Amino acid sequence: MELWLIRHGETRQEYAFNPEKMTADPALSDRGVRQARALAARCRDIRFERVESSDLRRAVHTARILAEGRGIEVGLEPRFREIDMGALYRGASWSDYPKLRAQWEKHEEDLPYPEGECGWDVWDRCRAPLEALLQSTRERAALVCHGGIIRCMLCGLLGLPQQKRFLLGDPLENCSITVVAAKDDGRIRLHTFNDCAHLARIK
Repeated sequence: MELWLIRHGETRQEYAFNPEKMTADPALSDRGVRQARALAARCRDIRFERVESSDLRRAVHTARILAEGRGIEVGLEPRFREIDMGALYRGASWSDYPKLRAQWEKHEEDLPYPEGECGWDVWDRCRAPLEALLQSTRERAALVCHGGIIRCMLCGLLGLPQQKRFLLGDPLENCSITVVAAKDDGRIRLHTFNDCAHLARIK
């Protein structure tokens, strides 16, 4: 079967990415909505048995646009939320954690955000619902979620250390498509990564 991992559309916060000034659950920007509609048009002839989503609103909005006209109810799963940036979502600054920041930015270890999650934490919480989705789909499903968790999933599925996720699509583009195939013998193959050709005309 194929699993299409799709990052949500752009949010207003992404105009100038700064985790220290972000909230955990922003809405799509107008451009993000246009990106989601371009994604839906790209996938018009693709049959999805299921469309699943993180329960954060930027992902839900993107997933519902993708699912329009398909007769599919979008399934919401909180375990597919973005990696928790911890104190950075609550008004703290990286400057409050100088030693951790120096280690963290080397990407040599799977270190957590200040009072937040590391890659393994994310893989640990999303693994069960992800495996359930893979096992319950015969041909193809779409999962709309977030750039950080998609990279964590790919490392987990492909057997890579979580700190290697920083080598994968930084950034992973909004409304990009990444496709993995699960073989009958349990092997996982990466077929498509960070495909955003459908967004070429989005301004």
